[in-house]
This record gives sequence, structure tokens and C-alpha cells, in this order.
Amino acid sequence: MKVLVSDVRKYEEAMKREQEEEKKMKLGEFLRKKILENNKERLDKLVAIQAPGVMIEGIKKEITDLEAGKEVKIKGDTEYLEYAFISETWKTGRGGKKYVEFTLTNGEKVNYFPNAKYGRYIKKENKEN
Repeated sequence: MKVLVSDVRKYEEAMKREQEEEKKMKLGEFLRKKILENNKERLDKLVAIQAPGVMIEGIKKEITDLEAGKEVKIKGDTEYLEYAFISETWKTGRGGKKYVEFTLTNGEKVNYFPNAKYGRYIKKENKEN
């Protein structure tokens, strides 16, 4: 299999453009996009293992709602969903659950917990050192 240099360059340029677009994207839009991608992957896995129809239909409904532009339910400091962000860092909490630390364009840090006990949650980081 031959890989052309021009194909590699086109791919690298496309990846750079996508990263730049994500940097301009608001936090809420970015999370909605990621949740949609995760749900599509989950649907593929459920279909592959022949999961019950109720589970598959539930994920399909959630995907169609997200594609239609329906808002994602996130609790907490939701005003930060309207801010643009610079970077994202995946971290592990004290209980072993993963969360994401976003650095906003104004320098503040916001933590997003996708697997919180009672649903998705976003909170401003308070460091008291």
C-alpha cells in the first residue's frame, strides 16, 4: 500500500483546521459534539453485541435529538457553557472517575464531570492554596 505525501499533507492540514475550529467553539457546543460521537460509538457496540431493542431505540432517540440541536442536560454552573476554551485536560478524581478540566479564554478553569452520580455536571474550579 502506497501512501502519497500529498495525502498525508492534506490529512495534517484537515486535522489542524479541525483543531482550530474546536478552539473557537464554545464549551457547550464542544460537549454536545463529543456526547454525540460517544453515543454513535455506543450504538455501534450495542448493535454488534445484539443488545435489547429498548437500549438501541433509546440511544437512537438521543442521537436524533442531539443531531436536531436539542440541548444537552448538564447541571451545575451552566453559564460557563457559553465561554470559548483554550485547552482540555483529562484527569482522574479521588473516587477514580475521569473528569475534564477546561481552561477558558479568560483564564478560569472549569471541571466537567461526564459520569457524575446524578448526571453530567460542570463546576468552576476553586483552588484555595
